[in-house]
Amino acid sequence: MIGGILLAAGASTRMGVPKQLLRWGETTLIEWEIKELILAGVTCPVVVLGNNSSEIMKAMTGLDCIVVENAQWQEGRSTSLRAGARALLEVAGTDSCYESVVIQNVDQPTTASIIRALVAELASTGAALVQPEYSDERGLPHGGHPVILKGQLINELQEVTEEGEGLRQIVKSYGSKRLNMSDEPIVKINLNTPDLVDDARSLFRFNNDSDI
Repeated sequence: MIGGILLAAGASTRMGVPKQLLRWGETTLIEWEIKELILAGVTCPVVVLGNNSSEIMKAMTGLDCIVVENAQWQEGRSTSLRAGARALLEVAGTDSCYESVVIQNVDQPTTASIIRALVAELASTGAALVQPEYSDERGLPHGGHPVILKGQLINELQEVTEEGEGLRQIVKSYGSKRLNMSDEPIVKINLNTPDLVDDARSLFRFNNDSDI
């Protein structure tokens, strides 16, 4: 079984509007991402909400996912990781039910095909953690998204802290196996500000005439 945590609790301060509700094709960004996780084989993704949770939940009606409201979202992303990990364990009862876990940020959309490739890489290499790698303009390598963890690391996800830099805490402990995806510019998208949205939509072949 493949688990998944979609982190969507932030305030979208620099975007000016909730990122979760950005128009994405014919739907909202958060709905599109949930559907891609399910297409990739994720069983009932856990979606962690915080700011504007009641408004965002209206856009998620009828989706096969588990919604967790993180009352501590303002204390940092690690609180959402912990909340998501707890929810995964509550569903399955044990981490041994999960072969892998997809960790995705709502402002870093990806596709089902990219997720499947990363999950397959994790399974074939026996790595503890896999993420895409891309090269910048100078040819220097960088880690992309999403990150895929072995299911046994769910318990460690419950222990991450802001002081330990959240998910980086686990990356530092186990290292990451990187899959070269320099031909997939999607793996480096980070929707922080409005000026980045149109270019990101273009990568997914969406029209740019949607309201932000």
